[in-house]
Amino acid sequence: MTQDDDARISLVDDTDRVDIFTALDHVEQHIQALEGLTGKKAHVWANPSVFDHGILAQAYRETGRREPWSHRLVRCARTLKDLAPKAERPEPRVPHDALEDAVAQMFWVQNMYADLKGRGLGSN
Repeated sequence: MTQDDDARISLVDDTDRVDIFTALDHVEQHIQALEGLTGKKAHVWANPSVFDHGILAQAYRETGRREPWSHRLVRCARTLKDLAPKAERPEPRVPHDALEDAVAQMFWVQNMYADLKGRGLGSN
């Protein structure tokens, strides 16, 4: 394994581990909170979207739930990367840690949007 010790330890440390139902509840709560703040339906970003979204979609199916977003709102960070290749890509604090990777990717998407907007290509 090439992951940092912290990332490997997090795989076996079950201190903060939750079951799949609770994890999916948290995803839904975050989406609802975002939609409450913006007044708009949330876009779901992934890198690549077909991989990450596929895993989540399967988790929803296997637990008898519906995805809390529209398939029309799934977005791929790789597309933004092609449009804004010079945008700063922050490194996660702990490489190969799922949450840290997601947080770093969130800031990367924001940086790519800022880059596009700075070039007059972004939307409001």
